[in-house]
Amino acid sequence: MTGTAIDRDDEERRRDVARRLDRKHPAWTVWYGPRTGRYWAMPARGVASPLLEADRPEALEAAMREVETWYGIGREPLNGAAPTAPRPSVRRAVRL
Repeated sequence: MTGTAIDRDDEERRRDVARRLDRKHPAWTVWYGPRTGRYWAMPARGVASPLLEADRPEALEAAMREVETWYGIGREPLNGAAPTAPRPSVRRAVRL
């Protein structure tokens, strides 16, 4: 049964989870894909890839931590360079 109130409520709950993850991880842009039923994340700036996807928010966060460790995302520059520009407040092409 697609399009039921339960389906819409579940989708909205998943979008809320993605919004919370997005706020919790400012170095990332996080969203929920209603067509795929998956959670997605990509670095907000500085690294062109990877694009991450997972079926559960916990799995997405684990993948994000692994990428942060590998690429140094979210760390302060070690060479005294100026920090990168702040993340813009409007940055989504897809509504969460």
